[in-house]
Amino acid sequence: MFRAMYIAVIGDIIGSRNIKIRERSRVQRVLKRALDEANTNPFLQNDVVDRFKVESETIITTGDEFQGLLEYGSNPLRFLRFIQTSLGGKTRIRWGIGKGGLVTGLKPEAVGMDGGSFYNARDALDEAKRENFTCRARGFSGLDGVVNVLLENFFLLYWDVPPIYRKIYDLHYIKGKGVKDIQRELGYSSNRYIYKALSDPRSRQMVRDELALADLFVYKDVNLPSIEPDFP
Repeated sequence: MFRAMYIAVIGDIIGSRNIKIRERSRVQRVLKRALDEANTNPFLQNDVVDRFKVESETIITTGDEFQGLLEYGSNPLRFLRFIQTSLGGKTRIRWGIGKGGLVTGLKPEAVGMDGGSFYNARDALDEAKRENFTCRARGFSGLDGVVNVLLENFFLLYWDVPPIYRKIYDLHYIKGKGVKDIQRELGYSSNRYIYKALSDPRSRQMVRDELALADLFVYKDVNLPSIEPDFP
């Protein structure tokens, strides 16, 4: 009997015990808003590289951890990047991604369910904690090794670039803002620095990693967009 496949995602705030009480309260509020927004499937109509569909709403399961269930064929990296971008760079999240089925029925919220998708996501998160990685994935057949190398490379670069580069990268690729909009938002008199950030070799490699991962996660032949910044 065929069992539907899903992608479970479990996130855990890194170093949450060291966050001061007042700051922890702020982080929890921001995280809750980000999860609520993600649950509306903001990228559902986008290109396959960007899209994800939340099947069971992502909810906070403990004070520091949350989990959700995505439709098979979703791009989980876009989902977790959306959450991390909403939180900013001061609060980092560790992730476990797992593909698999369910042995329980599908529920409106991602709690009280069991199956391979959640087993794999939990094992991936545990591995990420042991090895001090930002994100690991399991359940993608013989592709796990390739997926995890790309994930590791992407996040090493992501956390290595200057914070303002990371902000520009996120505004452009996650928030979908054009160069002129970013220039206005950041209060720059020129767009030269924005182009410098987007054309940095690390930024360009992050785009390559994201596109390659999208292709692997969705198991489809997609027309990948150009990695070249749109210089005037």
